[in-house]
Amino acid sequence: MSSLKMDLRREGSGLVLVLEGQLDGNSAPEFARLVAEQIEPECRCVVISAGGLQFVSSAGLRELVTLARRLNPLGAKAILVGVTTTVEEVLEVSGIGSFYLRAADTTQALALCQEREAPPGFFGRWLSGFGKS
Repeated sequence: MSSLKMDLRREGSGLVLVLEGQLDGNSAPEFARLVAEQIEPECRCVVISAGGLQFVSSAGLRELVTLARRLNPLGAKAILVGVTTTVEEVLEVSGIGSFYLRAADTTQALALCQEREAPPGFFGRWLSGFGKS
């Protein structure tokens, strides 16, 4: 049984993924599969509503980095909404927090999806080379 409840819906050219529970070694593979199946070339953003996310393990962090890397070549945005203090600390300490935009709510996040993408900065260039030897 998964320790993470995931609800995915399409909103225009974006995906909204609502997470509740723990993104850990048990749930990370299912998270990765679900996201990989849904990302299409015309995807402009993935909004992760993380208010119900209680814990993120190293396996979960790996999948969040993988998601950001998949979106970068598409010019799509990765946006977090409602991140708890505990999860925010994990994201910041791991250095992954800067890979994701933040929004106050899903409506604001979807509005960010429609804004034109700025040329990739340091993190965009770094993400596109992440994991390459």
